[in-house]
Amino acid sequence: MSDDQQHSASREKEDTPSLPINERSLSIDGFCIVEDISRSTFNKLRRMNLAPEITEIVGPGLSLQRITPEARPEWHQRIKKYRESTEALLAHARRQQQLLAAGQKSAASEHHVSKQGKKKNKRRSRTKEVGQ
Repeated sequence: MSDDQQHSASREKEDTPSLPINERSLSIDGFCIVEDISRSTFNKLRRMNLAPEITEIVGPGLSLQRITPEARPEWHQRIKKYRESTEALLAHARRQQQLLAAGQKSAASEHHVSKQGKKKNKRRSRTKEVGQ
């Protein structure tokens, strides 16, 4: 192997992480990718105090926010508890009632699609021009 090939191979090894994903700390964006949630959903969870614990690494000219590998399983447990809580059940029931009321109000409106007359199909008649 030439020196260039060895250098290239060693660089590829350095670029690939040595730890599996569940043993590495993640950035917030990395966490969102791994958990398949959007950043706005993460921010919503943060406002509800349901986001995972974030460790801040601060230094001169440096401010990193990382989610530790231990914080992910704790977060999964907290989300599971929340889903089973009465607060979540009440929020779900309230949302269902809102959706039902909105649907009924929409259907009762005079502008609802079911109350519109059938639209006539305005097609131009094709005429053959003869002799041109």
